[in-house]
Amino acid sequence: MAERMEALGKIVQDLKPDILTFQEVTRVNLGLLRKQPWFSRYHLTPPDAERHPGYFVVILSRFPIEKWQTYPFEDSPYQRELLTAEIKFNLAPKTRKFVIATTHLEHSGRSSKLREKHLKETVKMLSTFENVCVMGDMNLERQFDGDVVLPVQWIDAWLAIPGHTDSNGYTWDERRNPFIVRERESTLKDRLDRVFCKLSGFKVKEVTVVDDRMTKSGVLPSDHFGIFTVLEASKKTSYNKKNSQAEKGVYFKRP
Repeated sequence: MAERMEALGKIVQDLKPDILTFQEVTRVNLGLLRKQPWFSRYHLTPPDAERHPGYFVVILSRFPIEKWQTYPFEDSPYQRELLTAEIKFNLAPKTRKFVIATTHLEHSGRSSKLREKHLKETVKMLSTFENVCVMGDMNLERQFDGDVVLPVQWIDAWLAIPGHTDSNGYTWDERRNPFIVRERESTLKDRLDRVFCKLSGFKVKEVTVVDDRMTKSGVLPSDHFGIFTVLEASKKTSYNKKNSQAEKGVYFKRP
């Protein structure tokens, strides 16, 4: 675990992201990350995350957190929840407010309907904000969930980049990650992790898959690869028409 967290910290040091979100966090691995020199540059949300006895999600921000909130999914067998954090920063000529959210949705084909329900609840609630991105381990598998159709103004950040498709942004790849314990019904490779955004005055500039470099001893930081997303200020926000067709909320267009 220590070697994995060290490798993860190296990625953070190289990329220097303003915002980080982690899922399936434990007291142990958060404690290992906290010891690294870069960690002190970030504000941790929730600030008392290490009191959680099991797995949890966190947000790390280089901007001060104005307020934060957790929203438990009532019918989640694994007590999944949505975590949100509101940040403000100066971007001439005015101060901007941005909401960052993260979650870890249910896994397996049996939970496809529940994933859809929870994602629908998430996007409906976050749609009240002008600028918001929700990201994390969505456990979305094309063989069970198909295409995720988003409401107007919402985009899948990966697909917002020309040339990016569902077939070249895998964050789960059993062929490239020998440490994955394969479940009988799981897919070999997929875009399990997503970044969904609703933007006004910003646009997606760059999205890359990270976290796929092994250490010298052959260890990967995680069984999932990460998504590094860069936003930039823009007078006009473009929307991905292919994935922005739903007028009544998120739905899965299953195969």
